[in-house]
Amino acid sequence: MKEDATKPLRARLRGEYRSLYTVHQLAYELVPYHCRVLIAHAHSLGDLGLITRAEEQLAVGALQGLIIRHGESSHSVTTQAEDSETIVRRALVESLGPQAQKVYTACSPSDVAVTAFRLFECEELVALRSELYHWIETLRSLRGRWGEISLPGYSHMRAAMPTSVGDWLEGYAASAHDNIQQLVAALTLLDQSPLGSGTGFGIPVVDVDRDASARMLGFERVMSSSSYAQLSWGKFEAVVVHLVGLILLDCNRMASDLLFMSQEQLGLVRLPQTAMAQSVLMPNVEAPRTLEMLRSQYQQVLGEEVKIKSLLGNLVFSGHEELIPIQASVMQALNQGYETLSLLRVMLEGIEIDAGACSKTITPKMRQTERLHELIREGYTVNDARDMLDSDG
Repeated sequence: MKEDATKPLRARLRGEYRSLYTVHQLAYELVPYHCRVLIAHAHSLGDLGLITRAEEQLAVGALQGLIIRHGESSHSVTTQAEDSETIVRRALVESLGPQAQKVYTACSPSDVAVTAFRLFECEELVALRSELYHWIETLRSLRGRWGEISLPGYSHMRAAMPTSVGDWLEGYAASAHDNIQQLVAALTLLDQSPLGSGTGFGIPVVDVDRDASARMLGFERVMSSSSYAQLSWGKFEAVVVHLVGLILLDCNRMASDLLFMSQEQLGLVRLPQTAMAQSVLMPNVEAPRTLEMLRSQYQQVLGEEVKIKSLLGNLVFSGHEELIPIQASVMQALNQGYETLSLLRVMLEGIEIDAGACSKTITPKMRQTERLHELIREGYTVNDARDMLDSDG
């Protein structure tokens, strides 16, 4: 799912290399995960004697072959199927004929789909965690380069008091560590297998070994009840999208800081040329459109979170078509989270801090807070110190 970091920033963000997910792309992306779940289930059926070992081997071979073909296809969508279950089932029928139906003994498309999607989410979160660590490394590297430069601080969009480039960058690094902790908590929540829960009422008569299937798929544990598996669908996904939103909130704030500090009236930061776009109408205007698009990703993902939580309301038991759009919301949010963080990191590596402009912008008035506390240490009351500063102009 991840893009080549060498592609132009704005081209990647605007989707010239990746459009928004269509229903067919959604289905295609999830095929390998769907196959992995059915492979684990086929082994369980073989252990129970519900299919022969020869039938098990044929099914596993066909599913593994489909995974290989998927990996070799350069993510070109060649199907009009609207879900991965349909793609996999058709492929199995083509390979195995009527025997393909035996693989679906003692399982439901519902628990297979949820399990496959949880595998997808876990892998995407691991990739996002890796990008967060790269983000922190970049921030710390820039702090080592420019950390000692004094930076004018702003409060209520007004000149406030001096800070430093190092402290500004460290704030985002510390916040990214918080995001990693939230991400680890989300992974822990997702690390339980729904497979074998059916449509929320379990699998009657057949005693499927859910623990063995969970281990084979790499899950830490099995969901404690079948109804819990259904109740978790959408709720866990809202947690994932909320997490992405927290990460993108930091990106939004960083992009806003850079847009503010790079405006011509201040010139504290020089943005890389790859982040700029020449105005068609106004030859004197170079617009930081990439940054503007980057910071808008937060609002878009926030909308997806609200949509998921709205869809979950008023539902009874299980099996609701209203929940189908959840997959698209989660996949799009994860893609936006990874891409935005990656792009902003690349852009941040290309900025320059103008130490001269920073120093010039820090006026004597911005040092009044420092002087106020010096007077307080000398024994003056706060009010007296303020009066002295006012009289000094």
